[in-house]
Amino acid sequence: MTGPVAHAFAGWRHGAGSAEDLMPERLLGGSQPRAIPRPDTDDTTLAGADRPMVVQGDQELPVDGSVGRGYAVAQCDIFGVWSRWEDVELTTSSPGVAPPRLTHLTLLATYAGSPVCPSLLTVDLATEWSQRTPAAIDLRAVFYPMPTGSTPPPFGTPPTPPPPAPNLGLASTLTFTGDAATASAGTVVPLREDGSVSPGWGTPEQAGEARSYRLTVPGPGLDFGAVSRWGVQVWARQAAPGIAAPSVWVPVPAQPATAVAASPVPAVPTPPPLPPGVPLGSTPDAQGVSHAKVGWSGLAGPHVDRVVVWEASETTLRQRLAPGSPPDRTLPLGVRLQQLWDLYDAAPAAQRPLGFRRAAEVPAVPAAADLTLARGSEDIHLFLVTAVTTTGVESPWPAGGGGLPAHTHLQAVAAPRLRRPATPLVRPAIQPDGSLTVAFEAASPIPVTAFEVFATRSGLAARDHLTMGPPLAQVPAGAAFDPATADPRLDPITRQRVWTADWSGALPPSWEPWHLRAVAVPEHTVPVSAERGVVSPASDVVTAVVLPSAAPQLDALVAEVVGADNTGLLVRTATTAADRVVPAGSHTVQVTLGAVTGQVLPLEATERVADESTPPDTTAGPVVQRLPRTAGRTPLLVWGRRDDPSVPVQVTVRVADPLGRVAEQTLLMPGWVEPRPDLALKIIDVVRIAGRGYVASLLTSADPATEPPHVLTVIVSLPGTFPPDPVRRRPLRGSWELPDIPTRRSPVPPRGAEIMAVRSRGPQGTEIGLWIPAQRIVALTAAITHPIEGEVNDGWRPA
Repeated sequence: MTGPVAHAFAGWRHGAGSAEDLMPERLLGGSQPRAIPRPDTDDTTLAGADRPMVVQGDQELPVDGSVGRGYAVAQCDIFGVWSRWEDVELTTSSPGVAPPRLTHLTLLATYAGSPVCPSLLTVDLATEWSQRTPAAIDLRAVFYPMPTGSTPPPFGTPPTPPPPAPNLGLASTLTFTGDAATASAGTVVPLREDGSVSPGWGTPEQAGEARSYRLTVPGPGLDFGAVSRWGVQVWARQAAPGIAAPSVWVPVPAQPATAVAASPVPAVPTPPPLPPGVPLGSTPDAQGVSHAKVGWSGLAGPHVDRVVVWEASETTLRQRLAPGSPPDRTLPLGVRLQQLWDLYDAAPAAQRPLGFRRAAEVPAVPAAADLTLARGSEDIHLFLVTAVTTTGVESPWPAGGGGLPAHTHLQAVAAPRLRRPATPLVRPAIQPDGSLTVAFEAASPIPVTAFEVFATRSGLAARDHLTMGPPLAQVPAGAAFDPATADPRLDPITRQRVWTADWSGALPPSWEPWHLRAVAVPEHTVPVSAERGVVSPASDVVTAVVLPSAAPQLDALVAEVVGADNTGLLVRTATTAADRVVPAGSHTVQVTLGAVTGQVLPLEATERVADESTPPDTTAGPVVQRLPRTAGRTPLLVWGRRDDPSVPVQVTVRVADPLGRVAEQTLLMPGWVEPRPDLALKIIDVVRIAGRGYVASLLTSADPATEPPHVLTVIVSLPGTFPPDPVRRRPLRGSWELPDIPTRRSPVPPRGAEIMAVRSRGPQGTEIGLWIPAQRIVALTAAITHPIEGEVNDGWRPA
């Protein structure tokens, strides 16, 4: 019951002396307070309806500028008691100009023959018309290069013109006069609500709360040499009559209005160089299909996405460009190709692509593609290359230009027809001087350039010429002529030309027959007739024997003493003689050891061993063994013995070939001599006896019984005198032949005024004792010399 039930409003202008009653008037006069609604029992009263409010509908606001007002409110309770007035001051302004809306944006770039392409910007916009008609609409556009398709726009708000490089700027203003609009740059047309062009300004099709317009502005030249896309960012603002401040720029940075133009610049391939004739495809593969390699250049840039290869056969192209004129296959390929070029160049540009089909789409790198030709085709096939950029622009159909005819872009290929010579005939002949001459002959539908000769001594390897190793020789071939008429020789059955060659090459001498085969090698290609040569089948196997011109070789003999009693002998040698039966017979070996001559044995009849570890029994005489043959030689082992190892013996080995030619080697084996140990000498010890002299002990391997005898030499160096009169003293010397040194049971020498020596036999050699009559020595040197065994020496110095 104590809450407010009604309220009253009053208002005043800034600077006025009194307030104005804002309450409505009663029917009987006076102001009528406004009741405050109370919630119904079912709570149907709208939220906020109990808040006092009043609308001053007759208050006019200025079009531009600010307005100042004051308002006061008082409320009363159910008993009519009013509260005090509460007031508030208000300063406000008229609403700002609403910005236009950008509804559609298009950027179009057109190729004009260079990477710098003219552009066209189309902007659709709408503006509110019923509340405030616009006076002008400003548009700003910034064109920016896009290195990638996701490059964002560079600005949030319009930059101050001109924009920084490499960006480009554009501005245009729409000025309104009544219903009509004009553009400072470009052209503007009115639009219907559905986006189509309206027949006039302000017509019923255009009239409404909002009106739409389309501005078309020529843009700057966009350089697509380094990028594949250019973007444009557009802003707009609107000015209204009587209002100084225009609207804000729209759209906001978070929602930019952009459009993208892809590069319209095509990737044009460079015309390939024209070959001198008609190139041939590959030799047909296992499926009988010939392959052609189509290449291109000038398409390696980053903006090229793929390459399209077009193909047309000779028959198809003639049907399209010259109906009723099939190719004349009796003409050479070069003539037929020239006819195709003439037809293609004379055809209108729009008809040239009609005979081609899209054969393949391949990456631009590598700059070549492998395409297959139709199986069994005898046509000339023409290929042409176009390119598609990363922006989807396909290059135009090449039309020559620059002084070049249109056919320079065509690549011609013909499938080769394989031609194989007949199996060659091989006729070997041995000349009176023993040399070998081989004649070759083959009939062929294609010129033969050479005959390849294969030779082997293995009958198994000769079953196929591919297992006979590389060709032994390549003999140039020539056409054969009839000696009587000088006409070319023709095969009597196939009527093909005959090609011949003669070879007098030297085969390595061998007791085994040589197996010979040959193949005819034709011309690789005959472009004028689209023929490719294939090597002929191999000839039948023919044999020829080239015997060695001299006796077999026999290496020098190398001998050594074997056995514990030194009576055994082992002689090593090797021979080129064959250790098997050859067509002419067997090679033989015979050994003479001293006065004993062994029997003549076929070489293959000797025992074959793996190594020297199994000596045979030589009681009955010398025995010959052979090791496995290596490097064309048969190693021989000759085992023998002599009763007295100290007696020299002569060894002779003879090897004969089937023609009786003999090779012989002789070696005188000296008598065996007990080896002597190496000569040695060592000073074992030197002892000083104070006040008297030195005793030295020596040990040597020299034997006193050896003839000629060993000689012992001893040199003792003495110290010099001291200053003031320094004198260098002469050393003491002693020399004895070893047998002349007296022997004693103990190697302790007697003492005397000269160097004395005694010797005795010890377990390690000859022990020698020396007496040196010197109070002090600085060095001792001892040497043993022998005219055969040489000299050894040793020295000693006091510590």
